Amino acid sequence: MRMDTLSQILSYANVMSGINVMLVETCQGLLLGAIIDRLAGSGQVVQFYSGQAPPRQALEYYSFAKDYMSNVFAVPLSLVSIIDKVNDEPDELPTGNRNETPKFDQATTNKDEAKLDLQESSDSAVSKSSLRQTQREKEKHQAIQLVKAKQMDTFVF
Repeated sequence: MRMDTLSQILSYANVMSGINVMLVETCQGLLLGAIIDRLAGSGQVVQFYSGQAPPRQALEYYSFAKDYMSNVFAVPLSLVSIIDKVNDEPDELPTGNRNETPKFDQATTNKDEAKLDLQESSDSAVSKSSLRQTQREKEKHQAIQLVKAKQMDTFVF
């Protein structure tokens, strides 16, 4: 995407510090990063996405502070049609397909030390994965609450 195109999108959408933005994009997070930069930590972004996770590959190159990223929420497009029907409880949200990775048995014999190390690293990968999943569910719930409250100032598509 050309720089002038990106700046025109932000200008036409009137993206500035302190507003709330709804976003649908397929630019690997490039537009999301530009919006976060314009908001400068004040304001919120609700990113709608299709697929398993929001596309945010380009955000790695922006090096945003954590307080900037704490105002970014994501919700799958598949939930848009039922946002008004969802209660305020996070347990009410459809979870979709969860492919749980089975945990390995913890062997304690000396001859299986290498296998034990592999199992421990697998367990930590499973816990990191479940932590990311929990974070996404929390983010999804917050995004739905923002959209339900109708406090969004602009929509970028």
